[in-house]
Amino acid sequence: MRFGLISYLNAAPLQYGLRNAPELCIAEPCQFEDDIPARLYEGLLSRRFDTALISSVECLRNREFAFCSTVGVCGSGRVRSILYIRRKRAVTSADLIHAAPDRLLVDEGSRTSVALLHLLLKRSTGKHIESSPARARDIPERLGDREGGLLIGDAALQFWNRPDIDEFVWKDLAEWWFDLEALPFVFALWAYRKSETIPDSVFEKSLEIGLNNLDTIIRESGRQDAKSYLTEIIHYKLSSKDREALNVFEERLKEEDLF
Repeated sequence: MRFGLISYLNAAPLQYGLRNAPELCIAEPCQFEDDIPARLYEGLLSRRFDTALISSVECLRNREFAFCSTVGVCGSGRVRSILYIRRKRAVTSADLIHAAPDRLLVDEGSRTSVALLHLLLKRSTGKHIESSPARARDIPERLGDREGGLLIGDAALQFWNRPDIDEFVWKDLAEWWFDLEALPFVFALWAYRKSETIPDSVFEKSLEIGLNNLDTIIRESGRQDAKSYLTEIIHYKLSSKDREALNVFEERLKEEDLF
């Protein structure tokens, strides 16, 4: 069985059991490959993987896929790891979400985050803003006064430690979404082909093992903020509100012709 895994800290509890308890594989041999969600989606399309943790928007867009509806990468309110940033000299914090940039520099690792930023900016400015891919670590340095940037995952978490952070203004996308919809947001889900169903219990057991080994995950991450991030900010068990949020996200994308 071939698994596509995400190398971001926020996915570690979901994947821990699969990496460390091979008996969870329902077909031998068990193989793993780490990559960003966008490339994992491509691997799922090409049948390189049997299942992969991919951006939730791809689960909504591709009707060939089913997904585990009980666990995923979710956040309610501020999550600190999906950030829209601009230069402070170009725009104030108060004007950030209403002042449309000319262009977006985006880390395309997560297409859900890219889609969410386009949606939020379209709703707040009335404009669809063109975007260009960029390496995550280069985005803050490359930002011009008329550009906005998108940082996700570990690159966004590292942003908080920048010595020049006061030169930027930012908005947390999950918090922005919550302000508008009063709903949590689902960023990533376990997907697989409808013709090759995988029991939810495989992913649920992997998460259970991960949650039972959080101290190890936190220690191995080497991050001082890992405990608060994984235990207070991100959640993994999908509630009825999380499932409602997925449906509303799809509806909003369709309303703004972004689906």
